[in-house]
Amino acid sequence: MKKIKQWLMPLVIVMLIAAFIIYQVTEHQKLQALRTASVQSFETPLKTTYMQLNDLRTAVETKDARTLILFDTLLEDIRQLDTFVDTAKSTIPAKDLNDVRHLYSGFNTAHRYILFILDEGLTVDDTIISDGFKRDKVIDEKELTFLETLSDAYGQLLGTASAYLINEADYDQFLAALSTFNGQYKNLTAFEAIHSPADDALGVYDELHQLNDKTAAVRVGAYWGAIDKVGNWILEPLYDSITAGIDGDFIIESRTWWGILSSSGDEKLMLQCDSISVGTDYYTINDGAYMGLYDPLYDVDYDPQYELIYSISPDILLYKVSDYVCFIHRDGYLSTTPYQSIIQSGQYLIVQNADGFFEILDFDAHNVTGNTYDDVINLYGDHAIVLTSVGYMAISLVDQTSVPIDADRIFGSNTAENILFTKNMKTGILNARGEIVIPASYDYLVPFDGNVTTPAIKDAYDMVTYIDHDGNIVLETDFPYGNAFDSEGHAIVSDGMDYGLINQMGEIILPCEYDDVSLIRYDGDIYGYAVEQDGAIAVADLTGSLQTTFQYDAVDAFPELNGIIGYTGDVTVILSRNSFEPLITGNTDDIDTLVYSEQHYAYHEGSEWGIKALNGQSVTLPIYDDILWLNETGYAVTINNKCYLYTF
Repeated sequence: MKKIKQWLMPLVIVMLIAAFIIYQVTEHQKLQALRTASVQSFETPLKTTYMQLNDLRTAVETKDARTLILFDTLLEDIRQLDTFVDTAKSTIPAKDLNDVRHLYSGFNTAHRYILFILDEGLTVDDTIISDGFKRDKVIDEKELTFLETLSDAYGQLLGTASAYLINEADYDQFLAALSTFNGQYKNLTAFEAIHSPADDALGVYDELHQLNDKTAAVRVGAYWGAIDKVGNWILEPLYDSITAGIDGDFIIESRTWWGILSSSGDEKLMLQCDSISVGTDYYTINDGAYMGLYDPLYDVDYDPQYELIYSISPDILLYKVSDYVCFIHRDGYLSTTPYQSIIQSGQYLIVQNADGFFEILDFDAHNVTGNTYDDVINLYGDHAIVLTSVGYMAISLVDQTSVPIDADRIFGSNTAENILFTKNMKTGILNARGEIVIPASYDYLVPFDGNVTTPAIKDAYDMVTYIDHDGNIVLETDFPYGNAFDSEGHAIVSDGMDYGLINQMGEIILPCEYDDVSLIRYDGDIYGYAVEQDGAIAVADLTGSLQTTFQYDAVDAFPELNGIIGYTGDVTVILSRNSFEPLITGNTDDIDTLVYSEQHYAYHEGSEWGIKALNGQSVTLPIYDDILWLNETGYAVTINNKCYLYTF
């Protein structure tokens, strides 16, 4: 407690003098008023500020819950000086305005460092202040010396500044004091002069790149290593480069050698090549104009001899040979037969052979039916619908039995459970076995695609009705257009001009009065609805209730933070998908390159960066050159071309 009192007194002096200047510049807009004001006019606010500072000191000493409130009040007073500088431009002569700005610039920067000291030494628990201070060493001697010396320098400068501004004292005397202060100030306010960044750092590096949420690559001197999120070395700095691999692996480069190391640093692969890069869940080995493959799933590798390798599914990789493609099954089977195209459907492959006909293969490249077809329209489970020279056929891939389908045209999507077909200009629905689910008697139908009901129009001028798999009418509507019900039980409908939402009872949950309504979703998960009116978009929740005003140019899901991202000109906001409150607001370019974790994100003021919690509460001041890495336990920053790793 004694130590706290020691450093509070210099702080009281600094804050008291600061309040003096703030009152001076905010209460007197014009230079004439400033110079004719009586010193006695400062007596009341000075007494008030002194009482506030005493309250703050008492609260700190007793760890009273009012500490943060009192401190925030004083900070708000200090911020008013910035407002004065903006409003004074038209009322203060240029020479004097520059002097005021110079004072403000010096005060603001010095104040930033004072806040940094307070942030490090006085920050208390977010919710329970009585839990104690953030660190045992509340303030060190170097920081205390800074506060005391700065306080003395302020006293000398502000004394002459007050005399000049209020009593029109000798301008040269003021400039001399200003020059003296600047000389002292430059020696005092270097970051290292008040608090070395290395004092509390877990590690100091020349360069740092985040690899994933658990590890980062760091350069020490000329070589790279890898650390975990608390600074423990996983790979010593021995390599020319380190990049992220699959599932925590590392891709390392050392002279002409490239390798893949496990997340614990064990060697998986080492060879001489041009580079190693990551596919979806495999590695490509690049050497000259050719590519090879290392598959960590089955621990198999192929030498670089292919023009191109890419994935079409978790099971199948394709490699290019001239104008054709061949396939590799992930269990190690490599087909050398060239095909014009290859598509996977479940446990089968639909291939177009060199002659232009289609075949159905298993993963060992065996033709399952022994036949070729003009087209394979659909393949779902063990059933296929194909087009032959005599018409459409439904084929069982288990026993190769086939049944003709009486249809003018079938609209397949290769892997659908239900598909549309037409007969005599009317539309119906087939299942994957070729059986008629809904007869071809509708002008408009949508495939069920896993839904219990689907929208249908019997005749061109009818309203949309929703029918089940047996063709029974489940719901009749008053709308000429409608989509299938989504997973939340809502359907987008239109009266031909405007759009809205209905539920499965046919009740309107979003009036049909908007220019457009669309789903906001990611990977099948619905986050809300985008509602457009007059070129602006609002966000509705899963009940169809509007949660924002019409203010966005575009919206989309932001699954990384379980939110919705909205763009308005150069400003971007990320909303919580639950409360629809803003999590992050910033410049669009900043959001596009946003550094964030599940709890925090980086923000900047001017060219300096700080960290905030997702609720907007400041975690660190904007005092860093850059924020490089955020995770649940800490963060990495750049200060004067050095990288530092800290814990929260």
